[in-house]
Amino acid sequence: MKATLRHAVKTLLMVVAVTLSLTVQAERKLLDQVVAIVDDDVILQTQLETRVSTITTRLSAQGTGLPPRQLLEQRVLDQLITESIQLQMAEKMGMRISDNELNETMTNIAERNGLTLAQFEQQLSAEGVTYRQAREQIRNEMLTSRVQQRRVGNRVRVTDREVENYLST
Repeated sequence: MKATLRHAVKTLLMVVAVTLSLTVQAERKLLDQVVAIVDDDVILQTQLETRVSTITTRLSAQGTGLPPRQLLEQRVLDQLITESIQLQMAEKMGMRISDNELNETMTNIAERNGLTLAQFEQQLSAEGVTYRQAREQIRNEMLTSRVQQRRVGNRVRVTDREVENYLST
């Protein structure tokens, strides 16, 4: 009797497990998609769509004509790939942007646009960008700028003789 009861319980548990697994499989839906793999990083469809949307909103607000959607997406994807490579280089070089430096830059950007920080945040919100997203984008731009400066700076060599020749002309 105990063996029959155990067998019935096992069978019931298997039926429940199969039913639950079928239910879980039926509820699958695509959350995001990888559009590019860049060394140790990936670029997701949502990142691409967010950046395209931001650029589209800004260009529309400026009254600038938009290129065809496919061309815009390809250009933005190229930009995201380049940015990813440069950010990975910055990480390998140990480059960091402190919060204080970032805060100062955000304040300067707001002031250059004749806005307070609160007004700047509101303007970003109207463009569909959160303040946090803007901070990370500015941080990334600062890092990529530093990488570019360091890479170019290491290759540029101006000798005293070249300076003298330039001054004499």
